[in-house]
Amino acid sequence: TKKLSGYLDCVTRLSTQQEGYRYIAHFRCVNDNDVPVFVPFGSPDNYIYGGDYSAIDPPSLFNPGDTYFNVLFDGSKTYWNLSSYDSNHKSSVISQASNKSKKCRKSGFIDPEGIEALQAIELYPNPGSDIITLRAMGWSIQEDQIRITDIIGKQMPTHFIRINADGIFEIDISMYQSGIYIVNISSETAKQSIRLVKQ
Repeated sequence: TKKLSGYLDCVTRLSTQQEGYRYIAHFRCVNDNDVPVFVPFGSPDNYIYGGDYSAIDPPSLFNPGDTYFNVLFDGSKTYWNLSSYDSNHKSSVISQASNKSKKCRKSGFIDPEGIEALQAIELYPNPGSDIITLRAMGWSIQEDQIRITDIIGKQMPTHFIRINADGIFEIDISMYQSGIYIVNISSETAKQSIRLVKQ
């Protein structure tokens, strides 16, 4: 097998700040193999770290050719780490985005539906220590479509305190150890991952 190559194509500056984010990083992975390569997002081989961010539909399956995805972030240095194997040797590629990265010259990278979905989801308080609230207004999701993992991809128990018909979920994270977690939301039409800091 050949290693996967991750790149930052460019960064778009939003004309108006959305939920604390003013920039979109447009990442790309090139798979030169003839077969798809699976690297689970949120695992030690495929994750984002650095500044405050929210990934739009982060990929775990990389088909032959190019795979694109976007990350809304606050402009501070944000990194995408992607590790894969080149024959028998493990190789890691780290791509960096910041407000000083190359700006996009065209808007073709932006997925307006993905951005609208991202704006419709709120997670607060973040950082949190006991009860957090997930507002998924306009999303048709059930509690089994919300999954929380730690930074290495291990699924955490999700204890719902209250569920509102309007897409508001209260989740008890008091038993989690302090650290960084990923809240994954999946529906039939979209996916989103949000970084959660447990105090």
